[in-house]
Amino acid sequence: FYQISNKCVFYLPPSRAKKCCHQNPKFNYTMTVSSIKMCRSSHLSRTASYADVQSSPPPSTRGLKLMGFIRSSLPKPYWWPTICIDLLANLHLLIVWCFFTIDSDGFKRRVRPNLFGSWHSIDYITHALETEYGVLLFTVWTLQTLVTVAIVHYHMKMPHHPKFYVGKANRVAIVCHIIGGTLASLGSWLGFVVGNSMLIKIASLAGLFLHVPSTFWQSRNLHGTREIVQPTYYFMNFLLIIKYCEVWFENGSYNSVLAMGLSVNIFALVRVYYSFIRSARMDINTSYDLAVLMAGISNVPLVMGSSACIQFVSSIILWNYYLNLLLPEYRSLMKVNRRMDIFQDTFLGRNVHLKEEMRKLLNTCNDRREGVARAT
Repeated sequence: FYQISNKCVFYLPPSRAKKCCHQNPKFNYTMTVSSIKMCRSSHLSRTASYADVQSSPPPSTRGLKLMGFIRSSLPKPYWWPTICIDLLANLHLLIVWCFFTIDSDGFKRRVRPNLFGSWHSIDYITHALETEYGVLLFTVWTLQTLVTVAIVHYHMKMPHHPKFYVGKANRVAIVCHIIGGTLASLGSWLGFVVGNSMLIKIASLAGLFLHVPSTFWQSRNLHGTREIVQPTYYFMNFLLIIKYCEVWFENGSYNSVLAMGLSVNIFALVRVYYSFIRSARMDINTSYDLAVLMAGISNVPLVMGSSACIQFVSSIILWNYYLNLLLPEYRSLMKVNRRMDIFQDTFLGRNVHLKEEMRKLLNTCNDRREGVARAT
């Protein structure tokens, strides 16, 4: 039983429906929240399973009971209600990584990793300049690193979006995100240029223990249409885990260091493409979704080879299938488009209070859930 709108739809077994109709002649499958509260004493919410307004009734009572049991047993903490779906949608990526090394050269059978083995000194620059493709990859990586430096410099002067500093946990997360992401991006590039394995180790550890946890935390509260943006971000998060660990499993090989650096810069590309889309006057309602997808498509094939786009798209599709199967009541919320231009005054240095923004959007939006989502 989930109360997320003014009306909820329940599908009951025929025997239960007859009993409810006998007890209450005004009973209907579509009941208002007030009538649902009145039926709590008869344990109606325990026996009925929720179905989305736009979905069709389940085909059988047995399947309904099974899915009701699965949905009720899923952990749904208030601070991360879609945790199971985020993990299941990217499980295939972790399974493949356990048996294969995935880089720009494609799939290779994984050799037993030696985490405590010696890192052989490699002249990465010489290795990159041997081929035209290596020169191209290093040039792209260098340009993206310069963009990352510019973004860090920008945020040192301009205030962040309120979602990053409302609450102690969010403030800690954004500090860890800035420190870990900066060390991972700049440390991997500098270590690659000077051939220093210690810089690469620091970069990978900072990314694994500071950047990744903060990225997971912040990915729970995203802009854009979350049925697209959320699975994309969690795919990138799992990709970062793999690439940070890959450096240690491969003892700092050329491909592993290059892939780690290009993976970190995917998040910087979101800002770049968003700026290009806005300057091109494209549709503002889909601009952030397009920016996230473009950033992923640009770098994922460079670090995962020819199969990258297939794995990327399959993760998004699987995530939405799991959402329909396990958490159908969240579908309408995931369709809400949380635009980036809601807090423009904040980015200009003027404070915007959440209470005032909430009141304004609730008065202008037809759907109250959309107003709350945009205000937060």
